[in-house]
Amino acid sequence: MKKQYHILSNVVSKEVCEFLETYFIEKEQVAKLYLDSSFISKFNKEYGHFDDPQLPGTYAIYGSLAGDLILKQLKLLVEKTIKKKLYEMYSYTGVFNTRNSLQRQKGEVKGAVSAVLNLSKKEWPIHIKHKALVLKLGDMIVYQESVLEHWRLPLVEGKCVQLFLHYIDVKAKNSKKHKYDSRPRLGVDKLIQNGG
Repeated sequence: MKKQYHILSNVVSKEVCEFLETYFIEKEQVAKLYLDSSFISKFNKEYGHFDDPQLPGTYAIYGSLAGDLILKQLKLLVEKTIKKKLYEMYSYTGVFNTRNSLQRQKGEVKGAVSAVLNLSKKEWPIHIKHKALVLKLGDMIVYQESVLEHWRLPLVEGKCVQLFLHYIDVKAKNSKKHKYDSRPRLGVDKLIQNGG
């Protein structure tokens, strides 16, 4: 990846974005209902959660089937963009509301390549290398997560749904271990590990 990041326009159609945005907003409401009524334990992350320290107070869901399908569908485009072969790792979705933010962070997995897909009409800058980059509906940014620090300032108002897609270079050390984030397949819980 010679360039440190790439912004790709109209990666996903308006109709697919609207469907996924509605899906994840509804998923947030279901999770809230289940947790508030103690229908599920706060330790059950299958329906998503609100306690990710990097996304304070934000509804987030790891490896949802919908998110992981988009991860799989966009892999070829990401490979063409960075000119590397990749394995899918996992998707992670954030439904950001007013005052939610994304803490400054860098990925820990060497060789990891990440993408952020904006599923909302709301334009909310992502900061990479002290540049505020704006993604329109259906736009995606691809970057090397372990190299570039990235963050978001608090959302001033409204709601913004973002889909984070994580891949790993097949030539990276332990890349096979990181394929599907050590899960037997996409769309399943992180607790289900290969061989266990």
